[in-house]
Amino acid sequence: MKISKIIFAGSLPYFSMLVIGAGAFYAGYIYCAGTITPQSKIVYAEKAAIVYGQMMKLDQVSDEVIDAKVRKPMIDVLKKYQREGYTVIDTSKDEQGNMSIMTLPPEARDITGELKAALAKANGQTVEDSKPAKKVGE
Repeated sequence: MKISKIIFAGSLPYFSMLVIGAGAFYAGYIYCAGTITPQSKIVYAEKAAIVYGQMMKLDQVSDEVIDAKVRKPMIDVLKKYQREGYTVIDTSKDEQGNMSIMTLPPEARDITGELKAALAKANGQTVEDSKPAKKVGE
């Protein structure tokens, strides 16, 4: 076998093909790195209003009752979303329903209803408007 057959693919050297292929791969990688962004996983809830409403419904207020009927159900829901890789944002609304978050990505989901349902379940109550988490704009 001749050395020229090992080094050349026809009249084009293998090294040239390797350099052209690596350059094309690198150019594609650099070009796409700026255009592809990972989808963020964000949920939000109006936690303060839910806690306030639930505290008003409690018959007795002690650390044990608050732990069992307010903190634990809320932490369970928040940890569920944390395990799934979500970022949880605590929000607040004024009387007109305006939220105090400046911007949210379109894939953010509202878990206020789920938190409300968890607290109601822990306290033996029913919640009419406990809907599953929904995306912004739904």
